[in-house]
Amino acid sequence: MKKSLLFVASILAGLSSFSQITISSSNLASIGDQTINSNDTVSSITITAAGPSQTWNYPSLLDHERDTIDFVDPATTPNGSNFPSSNLALSFGSSGTYGYFSKTASVMDIVGGSLGNINATYSNNQTLAVFPVTYGNTNTDTYASQAKGTGAEFGEPAADSIRVNITGTSYSTVDAWGTLTTPMGTFNVLRSNDTTYETTVIEGKAAPFPWTVVNTQIDTTYSHSFYTNDANSKWILLSYNLDNTGAKDGGVEWARVTPASTSIVNNSTIDFNIYPNPTTDILNITGKSKIDAINVISLEGKAVMNVNNTNTVNVSNLTNGTYVISILSNKEVVNLTFTKE
Repeated sequence: MKKSLLFVASILAGLSSFSQITISSSNLASIGDQTINSNDTVSSITITAAGPSQTWNYPSLLDHERDTIDFVDPATTPNGSNFPSSNLALSFGSSGTYGYFSKTASVMDIVGGSLGNINATYSNNQTLAVFPVTYGNTNTDTYASQAKGTGAEFGEPAADSIRVNITGTSYSTVDAWGTLTTPMGTFNVLRSNDTTYETTVIEGKAAPFPWTVVNTQIDTTYSHSFYTNDANSKWILLSYNLDNTGAKDGGVEWARVTPASTSIVNNSTIDFNIYPNPTTDILNITGKSKIDAINVISLEGKAVMNVNNTNTVNVSNLTNGTYVISILSNKEVVNLTFTKE
């Protein structure tokens, strides 16, 4: 996943032309990849209509919550042996939660998940993507899973056993393509417009009584997910849920990756200068505009520092090398490079 960005000359050169892209199996996660996601819980964004050559400009997204997702060999996970058809697992930080996938050149399916001793297995796998993904693609998928454990494992000690049965149908259309700007840079993207109808039936059992349905829930979820073929992004670049009117419902989750194929550029009309450059410890930032937030990003696309409302950054703990400093000011982003010695 972690390929070097273009060097400083390329970083300052400007955006390449944008065009419709295709997502192949190799563009999504493989063993050894990692993505760090931020969740903006408050910002409002513009939701565009479907169609080609769209522009989604979200440079002022905030970082209220952060999650790290690692993609690993299922055999290295505690419950990997319960999912023999899986060749890729997703680990959610230190939560002990894992997702299991079957990924080939033509399709990527969810085959199960686990949390502690609770395993959810699919009798009908849930399809995430059919490759290649291009503008105009549509896909209809039905799936079914069951999670089973003791009452104590589900937080219901009065029950001997609990099982959760989920059945669903999802409808996906790649309804738009264009460019998406996050606080990390600008990407060529495809947008997937998804609707999922899901029924969850929870059953409990306490001796000597048989299995009894204790709750049934029916949910409809509308969402948009953005995907890119940029070398530095190996998962969903940005996503959010919608309500039944098409308005954003809840937060915006966005990946903390910088674009490799287009380089990092400065599209802002705001000017900042940094000094000294190179630096061994303190990096000073001067300009006429107020600084709202600063991200320091390695050339592998990893965010290594995040500070707010300051004109100085102490980089003494960084490994020597070249970095990008991304400055958010008045909803615009300025990207500059510096060298730590």
